[in-house]
Amino acid sequence: MRTLKTFLLVVIIILAALPASAQSTRVLVPIVATGVSGAFDSQWTSEVVAFNASTAPVVIDYSHRCDTLCIPGVVVHSSEALDVAILTGSTVPAAFIYVPNESIDEFEFGLRVRDVSRQSDSWGTEVPVVRESRAFQSSFDLLNVPLPSRFRQTLRIYDFEDRAGSGVRVQFFDMVTGRLLKDSQLAMLAPQSKDLLTPAYVQLDQFGQATELAGIDRIRVRISPTNASQRLWAMVSVTNNVTQELTMITPQ
Repeated sequence: MRTLKTFLLVVIIILAALPASAQSTRVLVPIVATGVSGAFDSQWTSEVVAFNASTAPVVIDYSHRCDTLCIPGVVVHSSEALDVAILTGSTVPAAFIYVPNESIDEFEFGLRVRDVSRQSDSWGTEVPVVRESRAFQSSFDLLNVPLPSRFRQTLRIYDFEDRAGSGVRVQFFDMVTGRLLKDSQLAMLAPQSKDLLTPAYVQLDQFGQATELAGIDRIRVRISPTNASQRLWAMVSVTNNVTQELTMITPQ
């Protein structure tokens, strides 16, 4: 048994030492939060779970605590559900998980975000965990975003290719008439050099209060890359100012 454990350990170390981008698929965790203070005394926490549905142990890689054995990856055993505790010192509240290419179809994820100050009222909201194959290299839309003043809206945009100085075009259209209401260019916040575990990111808070959107009930948000190398994904969170109930609007 000891020999088998030693062998598996050596295999894990070798695999973990290989370039993650060459042999793995990136999975975007769009929200990473631990007791983050929000509006109206809300306290937001994210919880990620990974499940290995394959018949063998799999090494996944993400920003994690290193206590005893300091290797890049984390072992998830067959049929094991792992609570993924992501550490981030970055100003970007999101992260990548790297899963070996041969195992990506047998890995399942769950991400839930909740306001722990009101957890007796709700168990939170499910948020998509996004494989890089779902990223967009052309324009895409977030549909039917509500703008009533009792809600606050936050747009979050992610770039799988963290090019320094990259930007993104954001257009707001009336959902009913199709009329262009606002056209903006936003600069992406790139992670630190050689940080492969964090996406480029930009966040637009409470955009529903923009003067160009006054009197509009619902909008369509169009996200467009500004260069050919970008691979984007985005979502809008809509939060009730009283109950803190959270709705996620994602590209379908």
